[in-house]
Amino acid sequence: MVQGGLTDLFENHHFKISYPLPAGSEGSDFFVHYNNTAKKLDWPLTYFRKVETLKPDPKCNWVDEYGKPYPNAAKVISFYYDASVRYPLTYDCAIGLQEAVRIDRTIFLATDRYSLNFNDLKSVWSITTVTGDINKLRPTVPNLFEGFKANVDIDAFKGFSQGEALVLGSSLHAEYHQPIYKYITLVLQGQGGYSLGDEKVLYTLGEWTIM
Repeated sequence: MVQGGLTDLFENHHFKISYPLPAGSEGSDFFVHYNNTAKKLDWPLTYFRKVETLKPDPKCNWVDEYGKPYPNAAKVISFYYDASVRYPLTYDCAIGLQEAVRIDRTIFLATDRYSLNFNDLKSVWSITTVTGDINKLRPTVPNLFEGFKANVDIDAFKGFSQGEALVLGSSLHAEYHQPIYKYITLVLQGQGGYSLGDEKVLYTLGEWTIM
């Protein structure tokens, strides 16, 4: 992935753009990020676009409401937008709020005259996240620290295209760093997640998936 960025002399405005290489027939993946740190309140903005070929599952019989099987050739175009704010309460403690929208569009490619009539499938999700961070890490030697840090996220997922119910999720990540001897530091990490609603949120190393 090729990445580039710009920032002003006082580092109040950060702009980053990314594009994967090599570019193939899938379509252009595109990532743009802007972060304003001029004031005490930071507010980043993100735009992401991805195109990928849908690989059918041979174990799944995918049909429409009339029992007609969908074409095997399809592509998924995903758009992701988010805006967030982050406010420091103290030097080592901050809270944040993020509002994101994800739009997925599945396009069925025509393989014969019978597959021309399939309409695109659309999926729209909103994701609202409230975060709390505390960082009590102190540097000891280069790249090593002493102390602890923790992060708590509360997520609300709502789908609008197919009548999905509201799903709530929360996750906690904590780290403890204890120097043992010179350049040896013991690091303990713990992470957990919990979800509420008709669906489940699967947290995997900080990422989430609706189940």
